[in-house]
Amino acid sequence: MLAKKATPIVCDLRVFSQEEREEHIRLSEKVLGSNTGFFETEKALELYFGPSSSKEELTKWFLNESRCCPFLDFELEEKEKRFVLKIYSSKEGLEYFKSVLMSKRKETIKSQIDIKKGVGIFSVIAAGALCLACFAPLLFGYFSAEFVTRFLDLEKYMIPVFGVLLTGSWVLVSRWRKKRNPEKSSGCGC
Repeated sequence: MLAKKATPIVCDLRVFSQEEREEHIRLSEKVLGSNTGFFETEKALELYFGPSSSKEELTKWFLNESRCCPFLDFELEEKEKRFVLKIYSSKEGLEYFKSVLMSKRKETIKSQIDIKKGVGIFSVIAAGALCLACFAPLLFGYFSAEFVTRFLDLEKYMIPVFGVLLTGSWVLVSRWRKKRNPEKSSGCGC
């Protein structure tokens, strides 16, 4: 790829008619929201798209993006039914585009966390219920400990109990950290 001339980092939306602009904004949200990841190199920003992405939509998007943002150059590669869109620009141009991309990814990630939050809590409760189903007869005296130990190695089955305790602790810490500092918490306990 040839080095890009010094072009000001300015998007000129006047190149579109009102209908084209609305279509480009809709397509931008779809394309930037559907990428599965990105990788930054010295010369380019690579966006990855899964097999559900349309080559025609990606091509249409980057051709229109080239019209309004002349400081960006694009190259589309197809690898095993997946697409890699390479974006070339100056360091400042790539930083600008990356900030736009990250704002779109943050919106997508936030909506995914909201959906998955209930699933995580359900899995902890389900794991706890399964462990209680195994140990309840022993705990409530339906079987003697000797009878159960003949069939089960209780030390071996304590690992799931510790797993449930650890996962439950993780969820509690995650909720506590999210309440304490919602901007920095990913919602996963990190």
